[in-house]
Amino acid sequence: MTLCMFASTSQASPITYVEIEDTAGNASTSPTLVGALDIGVNTISGWVTNADPSLSDGYLFTLGAGLVINDVRIIMGATGSGAIRQIALRQDSSNYLTGTLIDELFASGTGLSAGGLGVFPGTPLSSIGQYFIGNGGGGGLAGTDLSYTYQLTVASAPEPTTLTLLALSVLGLGYSRRKQFRIERN
Repeated sequence: MTLCMFASTSQASPITYVEIEDTAGNASTSPTLVGALDIGVNTISGWVTNADPSLSDGYLFTLGAGLVINDVRIIMGATGSGAIRQIALRQDSSNYLTGTLIDELFASGTGLSAGGLGVFPGTPLSSIGQYFIGNGGGGGLAGTDLSYTYQLTVASAPEPTTLTLLALSVLGLGYSRRKQFRIERN
């Protein structure tokens, strides 16, 4: 009798969330929960328009154990008018103003216009918890009508035991080379 066992690891796929275009009737002041990030490039796409300057486009996501966010970018659509400003990445937050500010792009200045690219330098992030990414109320300058995509690149965090084994192997190699050098000198 032969017994075969197959191990299977189920891996969820990275998030791909697409917001419908903002209009005066469908925009919201509450951030949208998009879920838990997973390994790979997670994308959140949206649209900002100056339909109501008090509105904000914000998204909540979570980062689980053993994962690290290596890169966060905002890529503006190729066409459109105006600019987005005051884009924040916050931890332990449910909106633009609370929680720990990790980084903020374009807090002052002209913002990011069509075809632009913004990179958050505050990465990598490995703390488990909830995060907010988005612009604050009035995030679009007058006449803004732009699409955008956030790209959050997530990888598995190195295990502490793996790092320990690597360090011990380097030390062992160094010790053996030193011992070999002593033998050759004598």
